[in-house]
Amino acid sequence: MKLRKLKWVATTLALGVAGYAGFSYFSATAAGDTLVCSGENLIVAAEKSDPELVSKINAKAQTLLNGKGLLWKVEKEGLPISYLFGTMHMSDPRVVKLSERTQAAFDEAKILALEITDVIDEKKMKEKAASLAQFTTYTDGSTLSDRMTDEEEAIASKAFGERAPIPWFLAKRMKPWVVMGAMALPACETARKNAGEPFLDMKLAQMAQKQNMELASLETMEAQMRAMDSLPEDIMMKALHQTAKMGNRMDDVFETMIQLYEQQDMGTVWAMMQHMGEKGLADVAESAGYADFQREIVVKRNHNMVEMLLPLLNRNSTFVAVGALHLPGEDGIVNILAQNGFIVSRQ
Repeated sequence: MKLRKLKWVATTLALGVAGYAGFSYFSATAAGDTLVCSGENLIVAAEKSDPELVSKINAKAQTLLNGKGLLWKVEKEGLPISYLFGTMHMSDPRVVKLSERTQAAFDEAKILALEITDVIDEKKMKEKAASLAQFTTYTDGSTLSDRMTDEEEAIASKAFGERAPIPWFLAKRMKPWVVMGAMALPACETARKNAGEPFLDMKLAQMAQKQNMELASLETMEAQMRAMDSLPEDIMMKALHQTAKMGNRMDDVFETMIQLYEQQDMGTVWAMMQHMGEKGLADVAESAGYADFQREIVVKRNHNMVEMLLPLLNRNSTFVAVGALHLPGEDGIVNILAQNGFIVSRQ
């Protein structure tokens, strides 16, 4: 498969929302669910089919500030040492297994700060998500059918039926970002979650409870859902269409991302997503959709999370666990903390 053929809108947005709180709507077990994952590493495959593209991706990855590393020590004179850790919101065994250094950092902390602490109780998380239906469901009586051609709906409904556990006539009442995320998530990941396997953030929360650590949220579920719902609908519909067309190819995207996560290389993840446009990086960088995603789902949230985090760092030793794509870049959490006078060093 040629990496260039993948669509940047679908992959970027899907990676940003898959595993999101809103997907608790789709928790029933689908027929044929399997714990066996499939998928190939797109970077490895492209090294043979398109080495020039891989060189561009690698070069771009090198320019991303703080693009390497998942665990960072956060220090400031007179304050206890804290740690910043990048997670993936997935239950893959390769993801949830902590390194010895990360485990030791976690054990040192008195506070665990997560994006949202609602992940601790799945039942309450679902109830809260249901109470925020205005961000996930069309409330005016319309559906996705009203926003698609017959051909587009046929493709979307078929793809959704193969990868998600509820009928299309119910799913199409949901907004495109919710349907797209459920459609994008690998079947093996859905099966693990349905079997009760915790994703990484949930596992950390469970560990913190056992160790009587204080738990703190850097965001609310409403803020997260509001951010997703704020993205232009035409962009989200485009992402939904492209995710439907990609089908099982999304498994390759997630497999590539997991392997890059194991290598602590989020810079290459960002660069890979930017190079997924058919016309290359320049076409993607100038796209309003990509800019909207960056601004609403990454940059704004990074600054808001740091604002909530600063009082915790000033009070006690904190282990901060947020999605790894929030760490790198000029507007990444690592750099924002440095701008606030902290010494942030990769561990």
